[in-house]
Amino acid sequence: MEFDKKIVTSKLNKDGEHLFLLRKIETKEVAKGSYSNEGKYFIFSKDGKEVGYIVVNVSNTKTADQAEIEYISKEEHRNKGNITISLEEVLKDIFIDKSFDDLQIKTIFPKTSIEKVFLDINDDNIASQAVANKNGFTKKEDCFEITKNEFLEKINKEKHTELEKKLNLEAKNILELIKNDYYDIMSDKKKDKLDELLKSDKIIIVNEGISLFNDNTLAHGGRTLGDGKIHFYPDTRDAKSDDEMFELCRKILPHEIFHYFQPDEIIYKNEEESKIASFYYEGLVEKQTRKFCENHPEIPYEKANYGYNISFTDTVNFILGLNKDETIFKNDKQIKDIDKYANLYYQINKEKDDVIEILNEICNELPITFRQRIFERAKTIILQDGDTKTVCKKLRDIKLVSDKNINRLEENDELEL
Repeated sequence: MEFDKKIVTSKLNKDGEHLFLLRKIETKEVAKGSYSNEGKYFIFSKDGKEVGYIVVNVSNTKTADQAEIEYISKEEHRNKGNITISLEEVLKDIFIDKSFDDLQIKTIFPKTSIEKVFLDINDDNIASQAVANKNGFTKKEDCFEITKNEFLEKINKEKHTELEKKLNLEAKNILELIKNDYYDIMSDKKKDKLDELLKSDKIIIVNEGISLFNDNTLAHGGRTLGDGKIHFYPDTRDAKSDDEMFELCRKILPHEIFHYFQPDEIIYKNEEESKIASFYYEGLVEKQTRKFCENHPEIPYEKANYGYNISFTDTVNFILGLNKDETIFKNDKQIKDIDKYANLYYQINKEKDDVIEILNEICNELPITFRQRIFERAKTIILQDGDTKTVCKKLRDIKLVSDKNINRLEENDELEL
C-alpha cells in the first residue's frame, strides 16, 4: 500500500517514545454520484512494530460536516498511551490540516468541511472511553463527540499551559542569576522582593486572546493588572512552532522581570508627571536589562525600543547624583517632582520624532519594493540605541539615497542635553 502522509506524534507514549503514523485516504465511487471517503492511519513504534490503527470515515450527511472515527490497539501494545497520542494527531489532521475537507459525498451535496467527529463506543469499553475523554470528547446521547472549535480550544489551552511552565522555569533561572550578581548591593526592600519572587510557584501567566487594553502587546508586567504577575499574550503573534513562540517570549522576559525592582508605590500629581515617570522607568529598566544580558549571553534578549528613554534616564540620574548602574537596586522611593524635567523629556521626544520624520523622507527615495522594509529596520535601530550613525552608514552603502538627505539625518545624531 502506498501512503500519502507521514505523521510523528508531538507527545510521547508511556515508554517515552514518539510514534509514527502512516496515512492513506481513499475516495471510491460506490454508486453513480455517491462516494465513500475513508482515511486509515497505521501506527508504528520507533522500531517499526505496528501498534494499532485509526480509521476515519466521512459521514454520509447532507451537511457534509461530520466524520466517524474507530481505533484499534494491538493487545501487546495496550496501556501505553499509544492510541491516545495518535488520536490527537488524527484530530489535528482533520481539524487543523483539513485533510478531509473538500471531498465529495454525493454530487447533490456540498463538498465536505468537517466540523464534528464522533466515536461509537460500547458502554463496557472503559479503555476506549478513557482515550476519548483524554482527547476532549464528551458523551452525547449514544456516542462521544468533539467539535472543531472544542478541539482547537483544547489544543490552544495545552500549548499555553506548557508555555507558561517553560517561561516560569526560565524566570527562576534569571532571578537566580540576578541574586548572584546583585544581591549584595540591593536595599533590604529589594532583597525581600527578590526572595519573594524566588519562593513563588508562578510569576508568569499565559493568557488567551489579547490584553484587556485590546492592544497587540505580547506581554506586560504585574503593575498593569495589579496582581504582581507578568502576563503573556501569545495569540497576538504568529509563530511557526511552539519552540519559536517560546523564543519570542524569552527575548522580552528579562525586561519584564527587571520591572519588579523599580519602586513599588508610585503616586503622581498629574497625568504629565505619570507620563514622564513612565518614560524614565522604562529607560532605567531597559538599561539594567541590557547590562545584565551582556554579562549573561546565554540569556536571549531583544533590545526594546527604549534608546531615547535611556538617554533621558541617564541624564536625570546624573543631575540627581544617582549611580546609573545601581539605582534600580538601591533606590526604593520614586523620583519626586520628576515633572520638573519636562523640558528635557519633550526635547528628547521631539528629537526622536524629527529623526524618524527625516528617515521617512529619505526612504521615500528608495524603490518601493523594499522601501518599507528598510524604513522599519532603520527605525528599530534608531529607537533601540538612538544610533543614527549605523543607519546612515548602511544607507550610504546601498547607494540609492542622496548624500544630502543622509547628512540631514546624521546632523541629528547627537542629542544636545
